[in-house]
Amino acid sequence: MLKDPNRKEYFSSNIESSDAFLRSHLDSKANLVILYADLVGSTHMSTVLGLRDLTTILQIFIQEMSVIAVKNHGYILKYVGDAVIVYFPVKDNNFSLASNSAISCALNMVLVVEQGINPILEEFGFPRLQIKIGIDSGENAIVEYAFNIKNSHVDIIGYPMNIAAKITSLAPPNHLAIGITTYRHLDSNIERRLRKMGLENIEYIDYQTGDAYNILSLPLDKYI
Repeated sequence: MLKDPNRKEYFSSNIESSDAFLRSHLDSKANLVILYADLVGSTHMSTVLGLRDLTTILQIFIQEMSVIAVKNHGYILKYVGDAVIVYFPVKDNNFSLASNSAISCALNMVLVVEQGINPILEEFGFPRLQIKIGIDSGENAIVEYAFNIKNSHVDIIGYPMNIAAKITSLAPPNHLAIGITTYRHLDSNIERRLRKMGLENIEYIDYQTGDAYNILSLPLDKYI
């Protein structure tokens, strides 16, 4: 399997743009739509694949997911193991535009995995990939962790960030989990389309607050 070196430049440029955006909002709050795209079964793959093959597959997955994020107007926040964390800034308090972009990004990620990456993996005798994606939105704080300017790291913290991570971990393989806050801001056409694809309502209890939070779960197999 070949890796396209130009892809690295493509999304490394986005990371630089992301860093510039975050630094321009340091020590402030921003409305963001957060998307987690998590590869399922990488731990198992590490036990059955050689290091070189495993690394190549993970790099391909990360690169392709990153390119899709950029094409859907998302910014790459960071990579955590085999997961890509993307955020979509809400401009002029227009949650609808950012929410629609995040959903489009998620669905395109699934298509690329199923129709682009998996056929190649099968051709070389490797296991198929599965992903799960979580999306939530709201106000987050942008903070800087640093000992000095050159080594500073900027990150996003907040309830929506935590919920997006949590609902992704709870989602079954090949499922998209959408927080109700994001869902309520979707364009009516996109909402109807998702309903036709088989959205299910799931009530999630936040054990820190004790509050119930509705999640919409979509089996991605029905989309492919």
